[in-house]
Amino acid sequence: MIIKLIKKQKGHEVAKDYEKKYGSIKELERLYKESANNLFLVDLENWKYLKKKSRRRDRKRRNKSNKQTNINRIRVTNTRFY
Repeated sequence: MIIKLIKKQKGHEVAKDYEKKYGSIKELERLYKESANNLFLVDLENWKYLKKKSRRRDRKRRNKSNKQTNINRIRVTNTRFY
């Protein structure tokens, strides 16, 4: 019998765990350079990826909200009151 336990986490939760564990990305880079432990390298790459992904998502949110406000301005300016 094989039992698999799967833990699901969101990206921001993983990033918070890394922050609690290592403090900062620079500290993790320092640890990796000192010890050359592959676990540090994997955590470092994952953390950088999550940081890059969150920036991209924030940029998309800003663009979407800007587009929405522009559409609302057009609707208001084209409305005629009788």
